[in-house]
Amino acid sequence: MTMRWWRRLAGGLLLLVLAVNAQARDHQDHIVERAVWEDTTAALGVEQAATADFVSVPNTSLLRRGYSESAFWIRLKITEPGPLVLRIQPPYLDDVRLYERTTHGWKERIAGDRHPYVLREKPDVAFAFDVQVNPSNQGVFWVRLQTTSSSIIDIQALTPWAAAQEVSAFDRFMGINMGLVAGVLIWALLQYVLVGRDPLVLKFIACEIVTLLIAMAIAGRLSDTLFPQAPLWADGVFNALVAAGTPVLAWFHRHFLTPYGLSRPSAIFLRFVVWVYPFQFVSILAGYPQWAMQANALLAVMCFFVFAFETWRIQHPDRLYWRMVRLAYGVLGLLLLPLAGSLFGLEIPVQPALYGVTHHGAFAAVLMLLLLNMRLRDMRLAAEQFRQDAALAVLQAEQERQHRQEQEQLLAMLAHEVKNPLAVIAMVVGSQDKTPRMLQQAGQAVQEVKTIIDQSLMLEHIGRDRAAEPQSLDVTAVLADITELLPTLTDRLRLLSMVTLSLVADPLFFKIVAQNLLANAVRYSPEQTPIDWVVRQEAGQWRIEVSNAVMPEAWPDAQRVFDKFYRAPAALRLSGTGLGLYVSRHLARRMGGDLLYQPTTDRVRFTWLIPV
Repeated sequence: MTMRWWRRLAGGLLLLVLAVNAQARDHQDHIVERAVWEDTTAALGVEQAATADFVSVPNTSLLRRGYSESAFWIRLKITEPGPLVLRIQPPYLDDVRLYERTTHGWKERIAGDRHPYVLREKPDVAFAFDVQVNPSNQGVFWVRLQTTSSSIIDIQALTPWAAAQEVSAFDRFMGINMGLVAGVLIWALLQYVLVGRDPLVLKFIACEIVTLLIAMAIAGRLSDTLFPQAPLWADGVFNALVAAGTPVLAWFHRHFLTPYGLSRPSAIFLRFVVWVYPFQFVSILAGYPQWAMQANALLAVMCFFVFAFETWRIQHPDRLYWRMVRLAYGVLGLLLLPLAGSLFGLEIPVQPALYGVTHHGAFAAVLMLLLLNMRLRDMRLAAEQFRQDAALAVLQAEQERQHRQEQEQLLAMLAHEVKNPLAVIAMVVGSQDKTPRMLQQAGQAVQEVKTIIDQSLMLEHIGRDRAAEPQSLDVTAVLADITELLPTLTDRLRLLSMVTLSLVADPLFFKIVAQNLLANAVRYSPEQTPIDWVVRQEAGQWRIEVSNAVMPEAWPDAQRVFDKFYRAPAALRLSGTGLGLYVSRHLARRMGGDLLYQPTTDRVRFTWLIPV
């Protein structure tokens, strides 16, 4: 999978999230003048505020005052006769009061997250009031804001139709954002349940659940669904959820980055972020959420500085994957900076300031989904490589076990087969009166030991994997050499269909195979019975057949005749290694041919195939 492919996929996902988060604000705002005054005591009424020295603010619907215990008064001037709808966002502000002059004095209307949803004037997630310019108010309205959240307030005076459009746009905006997070959450649940119980995926599930709850709280759904009659509960739960977002984020990303080499100072800091939350929670329960919310925003910004530092410090062998990790953390950090700036009173565009947490949650869900998919892919590849390595290790262990077993069998065979000839030699050597018969038996014993050693050394030719070196050779001369080693073969060997013969083969391999076949024929056939050597050419290869009569009890097992160390039960009374036919077949195949066992009804027959 190329880097270009992943870039396109990541770019497509980011553009999708950007597109669905675009919320148009092209409706005409009929507020022509805004001014603000800060009541640091938070105790003055509208009469005192109306006479205070207000400071005009730029021509924007958004006011930013960061975290503060003050009450902020916003004076609004409207010239449009109306009727209009005054919409105040975000929906998580604690206490919002609207004042206007009437013929009977000051009229107060109350909204906010700390007041029951059922008492709101309009069924709007935002705080909405119907307003109209008249001679009494002369188009001037005062809004008082006091909240434990960041003092960000967005006020617009819209026509009823435009206000309804804003409600629909907001519902679409929040629905799509929460839908993205919910979709990622469902994927993570299915991944954890159906594919594998990855602990990191479980942590991701917890992180996305908190993200989804925070998005619901920011959308005002705690007030209108979960706690419509208990606004203080809604406000407390909102603060607790928002404050939980940062420690949960630090908890998940610490576990995500730790396997890649997260530094100890960064790990300690991320643990500290998690440990601070219980104190924040207690402070919220005690009715002092201000410092908890401000600390939460500061820690969130610091976390992403840590993430940015660590992802650029860490070097990963999979450069494509780690580029995606750096890209993801970079995008999330950039998204968090405008939000953090707005929380501390910096001039930030309306949309990131109001709903930056929602933006950030949707982007984080999509990007971490991409990274976890890549991580799970790498884990599957690593698991498959581990299985292959384990299978190879098992195979090597089995081969080693077989090799040790063969060594033990070879040693046992040598100890058994050499014992009798050595006993004969020792008896002759220790005798004071050595007869010709005894010397003949000693010579025969020496020859048996030599044969056993020679056949054992034949295994070296197989183990070394020496390549065959074909050259022209005289088969008659080779047979003459073999009959010198096997004197009893001279009168029994019948050469059929051949007077002289030359063929191309490896001389050493050819002699070993021929000697083994003829030696077996001599050893395991009745004395004085003929041994046939038949040669013919057919189908582009030489076909050499060596056959002999066999005693009824000496028939070999056709399935095991070429096995290493195999000997027929009747052959156990004779000296031998059980290696001759095993070595011969391997050498025949190394020369490009084969050695087959093809008995007739009354004769043992081996067919040796040699390429022409």
